[in-house]
Amino acid sequence: MSRLAGALCDDTTEVLQVLIRYLEGCHYGDLEKLNSVVATSSNRQRSARAAHPVLRAPASPSPADQGEPFGYEILNIDVEGDQAVAMLNRAPQPEFKRAVALVRVEGLWYVDATRFCDGGSRP
Repeated sequence: MSRLAGALCDDTTEVLQVLIRYLEGCHYGDLEKLNSVVATSSNRQRSARAAHPVLRAPASPSPADQGEPFGYEILNIDVEGDQAVAMLNRAPQPEFKRAVALVRVEGLWYVDATRFCDGGSRP
């Protein structure tokens, strides 16, 4: 395997680990886990996130608290330099699609933005 291929594989593995933590945080309402993987918009340094959590206590019960099974699919991950994007699906709801943008800051990957997408077919 070439050095470039190895680096891309490592980046994809690291992004995958961040996405799993993100999905677990969302599903179980684990704010500590979410705050560990979400980048702040004003200051993306790790020490700033520790001092100023991005997320606070949830306003409603988590999907797990409501009895929903953990059923997410990571459809694809594209890494380009210090940025990545992933498409997620919540099985068995094909209409639930989410694009997640990630950014690498000082060697660590963080979720930078998420966007719900239309899960319907397109011409």
